[in-house]
Amino acid sequence: MAAGAGLDGRLAPCIAGHVLVLAVLGPVVAGRAHVLVGRLLPGRGRRGRAVRRTVRRGRAGG
Repeated sequence: MAAGAGLDGRLAPCIAGHVLVLAVLGPVVAGRAHVLVGRLLPGRGRRGRAVRRTVRRGRAGG
């Protein structure tokens, strides 16, 4: 499509590589989203872990 649009011929391999990388990494990142969220936003990981921590802290304090 890039060649048909009159763009530089060297652009096509770059676009193909980009699509390939996204096709491989997209599902991997989507499957590990809970890990990424947990590292980027503390306290916002999986609900089960946050609930367990809250319950443990509640029991230890009271």
